[in-house]
Amino acid sequence: MRRYLFLIVVIVACAVILGVATARAHGPWPYDCCHENDCEEIAKEWVRERGGLITFTVPPGGHKMWPADGRPAFVVTVERKDLRKPVTGEWSICISPAGKLLCAFPPDQGF
Repeated sequence: MRRYLFLIVVIVACAVILGVATARAHGPWPYDCCHENDCEEIAKEWVRERGGLITFTVPPGGHKMWPADGRPAFVVTVERKDLRKPVTGEWSICISPAGKLLCAFPPDQGF
């Protein structure tokens, strides 16, 4: 009986540890944006603001979801109102495997 109790405790402990590790795998970004681990900080030089529009121009290899494999730069424009709340001190974007912008986050200073 003690052997089974010990085994159950070990299994539950492993499940808890794995659950915490998986929950943190996407970093500071919300799970609804980064459930596939597709969010990453980008260089501020790749961000341009004009009026209420934000344009992201990420070169190939500049984001883990946009590799340097001969594709052109990832360019997308969003309205400032569509930005999420800041999560880091840098600009961050989440790109789907299909090359679609999922979420964009401004740096936490000044927004």
